[in-house]
Amino acid sequence: MSILFGLLAVIIVLAIAYAMSNDRKNVNFIGIGVMLLAQVLTTWFMFMTPIGEAVINFISDIFNKLIEFGTEGVNFVLGGVTVEENASVFFFNVLLIIIFFSTILSVLTYLKVLPFIIKYLGWGNF
Repeated sequence: MSILFGLLAVIIVLAIAYAMSNDRKNVNFIGIGVMLLAQVLTTWFMFMTPIGEAVINFISDIFNKLIEFGTEGVNFVLGGVTVEENASVFFFNVLLIIIFFSTILSVLTYLKVLPFIIKYLGWGNF
């Protein structure tokens, strides 16, 4: 049943995008179909094969390490302010980490690493 809801959601989003388009005659349906197929195949590969699981775990470990660095940076900047376990402090737990990641992306953009990655990973525009 959840697969049907997912398909229905994709159809609704595509219908809304088509309805709101200013130039409906030039919509590239083949490109949209190819990208949806690529997304389904990539998702299947990542979730149904041991290699895909290893890739997801590797990427997850990298981001977990970055979050640990961000948390240590927040503790350093704020002088070890402690937050109770049951308290939901959005500023400490979320916003400062978002600022940390935003800073990392800004530095990577300034060093021209991020544009390089985007240029060479995004070569397949249909």
